[in-house]
Amino acid sequence: MNKFYLLFLVFMIPVFGYSQISDPNYDPKKMMQQNADKIEEVKSEIKSKGITEAELNAKLLDKGYNLKQLRPDQIEGMDKVVEDAIKEIEEEKIQASNKAKEDAKSKIIKEKNDTKKFDKEENLKKAKQADKDKKTVKLDDFDFQNEFSNSIEETFEIDPNNKQKEAKMLSDSLKDLEKVKVAIYGQQLFLNSDPEYFTNPQDQTPANDYLLGPGDVVRIVIFGRSLYDGDLEVDDQGYIDPKSLPKIYLKSLPWGQAKKLIEARYKQRYSFSTGEIAISLKKSRSITVSVFGEVRNPGSFTSSAAYTAYNLIVLAKGITDLGSVRNIQIVSPGGGIKIYDVYKSMMNPTLATNIYLQNNDFVQVPVAQKVVSVIGAIVRPYRYELLPTENLGDLIKYAGGYAADADKELIQIIRFENGSRKIYEVSAANAKSFIPQNGDEITVIQSSEEVKNRLEVSGDVERPGNFEWKEGMKVTDLLDKAKLKRTTKRNIGFVQSLNSDNSYSLRSFNIDSITEDKNSTKNYLLSPNDKLIILSQIDFTQYYKINVSGAVRNPGEFDFDPAKNIKVKDAVTLAGGLKVDALSKAYVVRTDTATGIRNYALFNIQNALTDINSSDNFILEPLDRIVILSNSIIKNESTVSVGGAVKNPGQFKYGYSMTLLDAITLSGGLKTEAATNRVEIFRIVLNNNEPTKVVAATFDIPRDLIMATDALNKTYLEPFDIIEVRSLPKYSLQKMIKIEGEVRYPGSYALIKDNETIYEVIGRAGGLNPEAFLGGAKLNRSFDNIGLVIIQLGEIMKNPNASYNISLSDGDILTIPKNKELVSIAGAVNIGDITNAAELNNDYKINVAYMSGRNVKYYIDEFAGGLSDKADKSKIYVQDANGKKSKVKSFLFFKKYPKVNKGSAIVVGYKDEKLLPVAPREKTDWAKVIAESVAQATAILTLVVLINTINKS
Repeated sequence: MNKFYLLFLVFMIPVFGYSQISDPNYDPKKMMQQNADKIEEVKSEIKSKGITEAELNAKLLDKGYNLKQLRPDQIEGMDKVVEDAIKEIEEEKIQASNKAKEDAKSKIIKEKNDTKKFDKEENLKKAKQADKDKKTVKLDDFDFQNEFSNSIEETFEIDPNNKQKEAKMLSDSLKDLEKVKVAIYGQQLFLNSDPEYFTNPQDQTPANDYLLGPGDVVRIVIFGRSLYDGDLEVDDQGYIDPKSLPKIYLKSLPWGQAKKLIEARYKQRYSFSTGEIAISLKKSRSITVSVFGEVRNPGSFTSSAAYTAYNLIVLAKGITDLGSVRNIQIVSPGGGIKIYDVYKSMMNPTLATNIYLQNNDFVQVPVAQKVVSVIGAIVRPYRYELLPTENLGDLIKYAGGYAADADKELIQIIRFENGSRKIYEVSAANAKSFIPQNGDEITVIQSSEEVKNRLEVSGDVERPGNFEWKEGMKVTDLLDKAKLKRTTKRNIGFVQSLNSDNSYSLRSFNIDSITEDKNSTKNYLLSPNDKLIILSQIDFTQYYKINVSGAVRNPGEFDFDPAKNIKVKDAVTLAGGLKVDALSKAYVVRTDTATGIRNYALFNIQNALTDINSSDNFILEPLDRIVILSNSIIKNESTVSVGGAVKNPGQFKYGYSMTLLDAITLSGGLKTEAATNRVEIFRIVLNNNEPTKVVAATFDIPRDLIMATDALNKTYLEPFDIIEVRSLPKYSLQKMIKIEGEVRYPGSYALIKDNETIYEVIGRAGGLNPEAFLGGAKLNRSFDNIGLVIIQLGEIMKNPNASYNISLSDGDILTIPKNKELVSIAGAVNIGDITNAAELNNDYKINVAYMSGRNVKYYIDEFAGGLSDKADKSKIYVQDANGKKSKVKSFLFFKKYPKVNKGSAIVVGYKDEKLLPVAPREKTDWAKVIAESVAQATAILTLVVLINTINKS
């Protein structure tokens, strides 16, 4: 039903019905039956706008229009009145929604500030009590909260095949226990800051025991030999109507049975195999459930029937510190009661999805009756709620079980009885027979960290470390496990034993002796915590090195031969032999191993290498160092430098008889821009005992070095000469620009002179085409990243001396588009009021024909429906096709609106809005709105008279 028909049906009909109200044959009940379909259409159309009949009637009454007593003189123009009333109601709803958002944001900011202030005060208190926390707590003063562990881990294992989202949320939220501080373990499940994260009905797949009811929408897809895709809603009588099949009754039927029934019925009409039909719950019905008791935000909630009791408590902001997590009661109007036990749901998360709610159910969270705490060698120390009959074994199970180091023989319970604290002790074996009481503080004692049956082996063995002690073990038994090395010192070893006073005693033994005779008295019987110490022969041997450095190919350190068989020639051979620049002289640096004193001796290395019997080929001692001298240490390194217009400028090693041609060639030759007649050499003049001075000379060389004259080849260089090759004056390559668009010959052009202008280059490009749009011409300059340069090509073409006729630079791009006859309008204007949104482009703007001589205001008022309420008049501007922007100017109370040219874009900016953090909020439940509007259905009776008039007319 379109908008016009709705307005006509609801408000124009009174002109005919006005005279019928007093008709003696008028039967409202009969008329209502005859026009039931039309009435339902009217109700549906009004509801689709989110407006109830009562709201619309109230708004019209404010305007002086009463549908029940509509006067004939009020009928004219009634459609405009109704349209305005609907707009006002929608605007009021938007304003109310925005105010709610702002209030929520302000509340969040205040809560964050209060939390920061509270945390700061708490930190100061903790700092002042630091010393007290370190002191021993007396038994009677024991405070469970102070002794509580801050490290809580989640150890429940979740079935990997469980795909249901609620179950996953339960298991994931257990990891937040450390971040969300609660009084009782399990309360943290409901304190997630974003309830929608747990309660998104679009992602929920109900369990098989979900009971279907009116309002549920079932989707059926068949993709076998037959094809079918349909969405069927359960009607008020409990049926779905497939049209091609008889109706199927599904009301109060469990989801699992319903799917089997639907599949069986559809097989009577359609051809498909098992697995070729998909049945899903596309939409669940809405229900109203009340949540009371120990929750943070009690009240009634309208939600999806696919939600569970868990979801509703999350919507109620979670359980308070006093609330029970074991005895949550779901009370149905008929009197039935279900119990939701969070711990059982955590042990088996799929149970959480099975507690479905019905319309008008109550969720009651009572006060927890029995809360006990457990600390010590337990997986998850915390405070837990127990049922009256649950025992200590149940508590240990909820706490994740014993830690690996728990002493299961000693569990201590501190209980408040008769005005004082008492302590009890229980073993793990009796845990199931011990019933904790409210307020009990239970500690699982940690076992000693000492390893009772350890043996240790250290030293020169293959497997050092710890080994298991067994009764009757001897030293040889442990040596067999540790495996002796080739380098083990076998004539001695030690057994280190720990005495009762925590001191150590040592007993020695001979490894070879006890290995040959295992009955030897030295093959000691070992006790727990004994340690074998096995020594290495390496520890008793002194190793030395010799060193060869200087003019050898592989200088370095080499092992010294304790037999003293290595001589000078042998050491030089190990170092790869002499280099070609080695001198005949060498030094030996000898260090006394006892005193560390060094002595230096010069010898002839050539004699040592050529005559093995020479005294220069002497036997080396430990720590000897041979240093072979090189020509490089007595000869100065000299260079020449080449710079300027050469391909590879730099420093080059000077060589005897090196010429200018050699240096230029080494530097890669001349560049294109080199000035061959300006090659300069700067030379330093050194005279004995006189100050240095610099002289310069200029040379003319050929560009082709192959054609160098003998004179150039005989221009010899000297050490430290500096050569500079100058560049040609004003040398540069072609400077290219590009002309795009409407010229006769577009393309790239080289600038043929300095300061060549836009006008001149356009002339070289054959001039402008007839369809050239001068007002949209743009110049983009890449030089120095300048970018867009605004020009007025029309002014340039009229007057080449205009200031816009600038000189072009290398890389410039001149773009001249075709004529543009349109003007675009976008931004905060009422475009939506004058055109269909589907006709607008992605930028939500319109384009209109250019009107000569008109300004911005004319275009906005004439074509865009005027400025919207969100428009900022100071942000209105026009951007011409060439990039130039013009804003509205104000003088006193007058405004001057800029002129609009061809191809211009009109932009209306929006008012600035104060940004605040987005507060999480519950989505609007439109199903609830519709349900409430149905309750007000009596208002639609005012339409009965009107519809009857239409039928009669």
